[in-house]
Amino acid sequence: GPLPAAVEGLLYQIRVKVLALAIHATHVLMPREQVRIKLPFLATINRDLLALTLGDGVAVTRTEVQISAAEDHWQERLLETLEQLEDKLSLVGAFSP
Repeated sequence: GPLPAAVEGLLYQIRVKVLALAIHATHVLMPREQVRIKLPFLATINRDLLALTLGDGVAVTRTEVQISAAEDHWQERLLETLEQLEDKLSLVGAFSP
């Protein structure tokens, strides 16, 4: 049968943590209605190119990648963005994950 909601939530958290570790993220935070993925090396890469490759709804600053959590499906967007980051970081001058 279907997994209990608590188990589904725990599995989601584990998936986020595994993806975040793969890209060397120091934090994944959600203050208010925005998810922030802290990456220590963003100041040294082409952030404009990274933002372009991640698509609409994602902002890249000197210290973090930001995703709106105001959308209905922000959890899926977070997972997609973490997966994209793992693929795209080597294209914009970051380490090879």
